[in-house]
Amino acid sequence: MLEWQPLLNQMSEVQRQVFNAFQQSEEDAALWGNEILQERILAYNDELSTLAMGVGCQRDGRLVNPGILQGLTNQSVQDGESIVNTYNYYLAQNVLGLDVYNYEQMLPLIVTWANGYFAQRNKLINGWTENTARSQAQQDFVSRNANFYSREVPLKLQRAEMYPKTAVCPICKGWISRGSVTLNEAMKDPPPYHLQCPHYWSIEPGFAVVKNECPNLWMGE
Repeated sequence: MLEWQPLLNQMSEVQRQVFNAFQQSEEDAALWGNEILQERILAYNDELSTLAMGVGCQRDGRLVNPGILQGLTNQSVQDGESIVNTYNYYLAQNVLGLDVYNYEQMLPLIVTWANGYFAQRNKLINGWTENTARSQAQQDFVSRNANFYSREVPLKLQRAEMYPKTAVCPICKGWISRGSVTLNEAMKDPPPYHLQCPHYWSIEPGFAVVKNECPNLWMGE
């Protein structure tokens, strides 16, 4: 974890004032966490709907399972705290680099920096939030609908393939190079594998649920 508190000891009084004016707090972390949680739930439910469609059922995801909701909540709280901690660290570094400026000169410089920081960072946060939620939904859907997956076709015919087909990290490149893998193998190692990871499993279940059994699919209950 990046530690920004020790950097305060290196600041002048003016720099400390600027830092205090722009730093984010525990309340900000809670706001981030709540926002991320809502985005996670939307992505999770959307993925459940997509997976149901993949087995021939027109069902909407509706996550109400308390255990899963608590897990997503805990993850979102941790993400909110990490966002604030990382921002405060880089804010402190930037303030320390402005040692030749007075308070009035520092303010517009930090405003410009902060706007640029979040313009870039928000894309990473949104991608991470959506991809982690969709991966979790895939794992939960497959495991909680195991009765359908186990009885319809042999496990070796249930496949998954990683997309998009371009990558820079070794882990992503390795999965892409393997092409189609068993669904069971894919579910044991879900993406994202790093903060900027855009990859996801595209699932080919190899079967369709009989229409009158679609209501029995687990969809987040």
